[in-house]
Amino acid sequence: VEQSEKKIRIVYENLKRLTGPFNTTTELSNFQIITNLKLLNFKVRFETGQNCYLFIPLTRRLDIEREVDVIEEVVRTIGFNKFEPLNLRNYEVGSLTKIEKLKRQLRNYFINLGFNESIHSILMKKTSEDEIRLKNPLFNESSALRLSLLDGLIEKIQFNQKNIGKSFETFELGRVYKHLVDGDKKEVEVISGVFGGKNFRSNWGSENSTINWFEAKGLLETFLEKLNIPVSIYWNPANNYGTKFHPNLTTELFIGGKKLGVFGQIHPTLALKNNISRKVYLFEMDIEVLNHFSQSKTLINYLPYSSYPISNV
Repeated sequence: VEQSEKKIRIVYENLKRLTGPFNTTTELSNFQIITNLKLLNFKVRFETGQNCYLFIPLTRRLDIEREVDVIEEVVRTIGFNKFEPLNLRNYEVGSLTKIEKLKRQLRNYFINLGFNESIHSILMKKTSEDEIRLKNPLFNESSALRLSLLDGLIEKIQFNQKNIGKSFETFELGRVYKHLVDGDKKEVEVISGVFGGKNFRSNWGSENSTINWFEAKGLLETFLEKLNIPVSIYWNPANNYGTKFHPNLTTELFIGGKKLGVFGQIHPTLALKNNISRKVYLFEMDIEVLNHFSQSKTLINYLPYSSYPISNV
């Protein structure tokens, strides 16, 4: 078999550590590793008791670039059924982590408010230089990792408006990918939402209208109160959010000195372009920051009853 000039160093211990024992009594031997590599048409050179070097077949030079790719080939030929399953005795089985409980609480809160949950792919068409581009994308429409969940939610609002003629509230829990200041990349888990744009009557004596900016902001404030966050929360006006948010009606949310997210009205140009209401509001919050400051669900903050009944003037 014709070989390429590219060679990869394989450390036996790395392969054994990633695959686990061959069965309950013995683990994969060096001889078995070398035998499988040769059956896969790899040319093995410079063998020692700890490692070896492989020359890659010319036909596999594009899909085998690292040591872990070779390990995957070995596992595929040996068979996953020959490896011992993960031992869960040292793990806490049947319990939810704190962040998973928080995500379920977020999901229940917005669903109970009448929001619809959306799910979109993390891959999207590259539209700006800030996006992280895949090295070998399958299609141009899925060539970059998303920077925000709001693009997909706005598209869904626009699609619903075009086909049904009605707006609706929607949210999504998912991951976004961003460049850091030092040039590194980070995966962030966020919750984003789009709501507003519906006409309804809030008082008997008033006409139908959409919620205003302060009422939309109050929806998020009520939500944060239910998380029993023990530190101060404050809002800071912002105007550097490009074409999604209104330049004068956008604010950043900070909690305990850390930036939690952003809330604001949709940019008028974006609303006009997608033929949706200008009274639509967007938000995106970092779930990891929320998880850091949120308290247990069992913690209850008691408030005194109001001395006066509710009245609308």
